[in-house]
Amino acid sequence: MKLRAISDEDKFARRNAILRAAADLLDESDYHDISIASVARKAGLAKGTIFLYFKTKEELFLQLQMKEYSSWFEYVNGRLQKLLRDKKKTTIVGVVKAVMASIG
Repeated sequence: MKLRAISDEDKFARRNAILRAAADLLDESDYHDISIASVARKAGLAKGTIFLYFKTKEELFLQLQMKEYSSWFEYVNGRLQKLLRDKKKTTIVGVVKAVMASIG
């Protein structure tokens, strides 16, 4: 990774790398066992760099959760929009199936 993220594009990429590292660690460990230092190591950054993007561990993981929810809502919305375009298939059962398919 570059020594310094200067452009907005580089900063966005670095922020996403931090979020990916946090997500990877969360797949392997419990939230309480993850430290900012371990996120920094996983992302290949200095611990202090993490704090340039997120004030606390809690903020980091809340942002990760928001990112995951946003992706899920976009997926569900796309499925529901497809259903709405085909008025004959738009039923409560169809809506429930679309949402359930996104979970499993």
